[in-house]
Amino acid sequence: KNGVNGWYAKAILLIESPNQLQKSTAGAYGPFQLMKGVARNYGLKVNKKRDDRANFNRSAYAASQLIKTVCIPYTKSMLDAKGIVYNEEDLWFRLLVMHVYNAGAGNVSMALNAIPQPAVGMGLIKQLWTTSAGRFQTSSQNYSQLILAAFLEYDERVDKKGK
Repeated sequence: KNGVNGWYAKAILLIESPNQLQKSTAGAYGPFQLMKGVARNYGLKVNKKRDDRANFNRSAYAASQLIKTVCIPYTKSMLDAKGIVYNEEDLWFRLLVMHVYNAGAGNVSMALNAIPQPAVGMGLIKQLWTTSAGRFQTSSQNYSQLILAAFLEYDERVDKKGK
């Protein structure tokens, strides 16, 4: 409904809160694991009495706004600055957007800048898996690997149910 490819929501839900609401050690909460400040920036109420991050529809809208207004534009900007050609529908581009969603644009930018010769496509994603910079550390490096594994598991379970 918000003009963001549903693939992103599926990826986040498979990784962040499968089957239950969880709160991260960093303070992210809800099915889309939004931080308080981000949630408030996108119109959610977060206080002692109410936490809209637990509301699926409201947090889905906030997450889609974050992806549409921050994650995708910053990803494009970072790639443009490196002269890397992309297609927004490519899996590797989507995975890079998800790294921005998870780690933040600044941390992903530091990681990209730490790669002497960035590859193109999935090669770039694989380089991120072994690159540390700023707060882009192990959990950030592994994020797209978790997404890929979750999609494989999901597809396998759906295939089994269909047979």
